[in-house]
Amino acid sequence: MPLLSQSGRPLPVIVSMGGLNAAGRSSGHHGYRRLVLEQLSDAQQQQTLAALAAMSGQSAPSAGSREAAALLEGTLIRRLESSYFDPDHIPWFTPLDTQDHKGRPLQFECRRKQLPAILPENWVLSPVCDDKVQVRIEGGGRVHIPNYRRAPSQAAGQLPSGFNPAELYDARFHPRGLQLAVIAASDALNNLGLD
Repeated sequence: MPLLSQSGRPLPVIVSMGGLNAAGRSSGHHGYRRLVLEQLSDAQQQQTLAALAAMSGQSAPSAGSREAAALLEGTLIRRLESSYFDPDHIPWFTPLDTQDHKGRPLQFECRRKQLPAILPENWVLSPVCDDKVQVRIEGGGRVHIPNYRRAPSQAAGQLPSGFNPAELYDARFHPRGLQLAVIAASDALNNLGLD
């Protein structure tokens, strides 16, 4: 028999939860417990540490140990980890105007095979030798030079350090987002009591 609202409409009932976030697993309230860890009993703190350690393939450290502190430092909002990208060296393109201050066009030489497949309309080519050409960019324009920059934000909520979702199932080339969705669904079903 469905649970009904006062207007007679069926109400949705949440019977399970699952998923992962920066605090750990949602099921079993492990993520919530990580947020309020200092307020928990010693036994609940130990359970939460064991759940976090299991995510990263470690054995459960005892509360208050150096290993427990390192495990907790690898959760919640923290400095971006460089295992996926280096926040101090993000690939970037710096724009460069191709005319000097007197309005003269930019000229350079390059090998013919280095030219783009579709030349911009304002590029004028002059042969230099068999495999080299001179390029003159008429009327100015802009080119983008490969460069790096520092990320403006250096901290974020990230999955617990050491957690690799691809190790939990045969993830064959699944992107990370899909891996996390599969694990969240599996976690919710497991939390419901289904295998």
